[in-house]
Amino acid sequence: MQTPSIASIYLYALMETEPAICEALCSHLEAATNRNKIRFLVAIYMTALRVAIAAWLEHEAQGDLVSVLREYLDSFSSLSHNA
Repeated sequence: MQTPSIASIYLYALMETEPAICEALCSHLEAATNRNKIRFLVAIYMTALRVAIAAWLEHEAQGDLVSVLREYLDSFSSLSHNA
């Protein structure tokens, strides 16, 4: 993440996968699925993944990345319950 050219490729790769994930989800869900809501949720999850990876790398990749991601997703979920 400290090399700008690599960081930009990394961020671009994450953003580029969002439409593919959204399309895959929409094709497997019912036709009444709201594509904009799916796009929004995919973006939230991808952002949580990006932040979790950054935090995990800041701690020299110690511990379980999945647990770090779950903590961020739980934090987001608790925000919506407290609002």
